This record gives sequence, structure tokens and C-alpha cells, in this order.
Amino acid sequence: MSSETYRLVSQRNEAGEYCFDVDMPDSLRLYDLEFYARFDGVKDTSSHFSDIIVKLISPSENDIYLDSLKVNLSPNIPDGYFSASNHIPYRSGLKPVEFGLWKMRVNVVKQPEGMTGLGLICKRR
Repeated sequence: MSSETYRLVSQRNEAGEYCFDVDMPDSLRLYDLEFYARFDGVKDTSSHFSDIIVKLISPSENDIYLDSLKVNLSPNIPDGYFSASNHIPYRSGLKPVEFGLWKMRVNVVKQPEGMTGLGLICKRR
């Protein structure tokens, strides 16, 4: 079972963060988390490395975890197409310390041109 949420650039909060709710309710399961960035109408498809800062807030709000990634957010738009997505694996086999609805805040530092938003896929194993 999996869930997918997508946020447009215009849906970021006041701090410029993409906000997601991540439901991890089952104590007997592991979870895989993956981001994806969407791009429209980009002419420059050269490598663009960005820092992504992830903040995870536990359901009880007693624990906050910070993570920083450096990822290649280069739009890989094939010839003749206007849009493309770039998938970014984040965590595989995650067993949360607390089960329930987590809050995730994601800041893409120096967001590349043409990026229209960020999505999150949560797969339950």
C-alpha cells in the first residue's frame, strides 16, 4: 500500500517549506519514502545540485528529526516533451520510533528553474 502527495511551489508555507503529512500507523511494517520533483518547460537540463533539508515531527510532537541531503535535481526532459519528474529515494526500510501521523517539512535550498513542485511517496511494506 502506498500514498502519494504533491505540493506546488505556490503551496509552500511562509518559511518556503513543502509540508506533508506522513501516515505510518502500523507497528509491524516498514516504510519507504521517496521524493519527486516536477519540471515544466526547462531549456537548461545541466546538472543542478541542491540541498534538501527535511524536518520530521513525531505524532506526539515530542521528537523532531533533522536531515540534510545533497541531491541532483536536474530536469531530465526528453526531446519533444514539456514536463518531466525526477525521483529521489529518501529512506528505505524506515521503522519509526512512534507510530501515527508524522509531519514533514521540506526545504529545497536554491530550487532550480522550472521546478513546479515537490511530491512525497510513502510505501508501506
